[in-house]
Amino acid sequence: MNQPRPMSAAEFFEWEARQHDRFELIDGIAFAMAGASDAHGTSAIP
Repeated sequence: MNQPRPMSAAEFFEWEARQHDRFELIDGIAFAMAGASDAHGTSAIP
């Protein structure tokens, strides 16, 4: 199995800008992030 080559933060941000989905960089490896619910994106201020 081929292991992905670790990316620098600069490489990741350049790559991520061209992606449709959201990713996070952990130890140089990009991982897809799960989608958030509508409620997750909503904040309430009392």
